[in-house]
Amino acid sequence: MSALELAQPLAVALDELNRDFGSLHAEPDGSGGVVVTVGSVEAGERWRPIVVPIEFQLLYNYPFAAIYPYYTTIELQRVDGEPWPPALQRVEWRGRQMVQISLRSTRWQPGIETASSSLAQVRHWLHNPT
Repeated sequence: MSALELAQPLAVALDELNRDFGSLHAEPDGSGGVVVTVGSVEAGERWRPIVVPIEFQLLYNYPFAAIYPYYTTIELQRVDGEPWPPALQRVEWRGRQMVQISLRSTRWQPGIETASSSLAQVRHWLHNPT
């Protein structure tokens, strides 16, 4: 998908995600937004696999809508065998079994928070789940 085909805030978000995370795929969601897959996000030593893809939707009205939820591979497992934190659930999304990561910025601030900073918070949470 060409950044020229998108509204400017979405194109900027994709550029930032690509710069900060690389390995990016985006496809139209049919509603003016995009479904984004960041192919390689470090989940940390508490999880297997250590590196996972993270998917999420940037809505047509981004940056005025917080990003929620996030999805990753169904193969995600805790290394220590402990129960999953409540923020993780197994769901079906877009016709596939996925692990939903239910993290949301409760004080989303357009112009300050970005798709890239939001994904960085998800990565930080995976490294330090509570």
